Amino acid sequence: MYVKKLEGKDEEVARQRNQREAERIIEAAQVNRQRSVFASMNEVQLLILRKAKGA
Repeated sequence: MYVKKLEGKDEEVARQRNQREAERIIEAAQVNRQRSVFASMNEVQLLILRKAKGA
């Protein structure tokens, strides 16, 4: 009985650890997506500035 309880607790701890890891990965992916969006915006702005200077 006690062993079963301990196993259940270990499973719960592992599940929580996996959940936190998944949240961290999702958060990192969102940050990377935001960075790439900003990088794209910066590239577009640079192109516009270059065209404006060239004109």
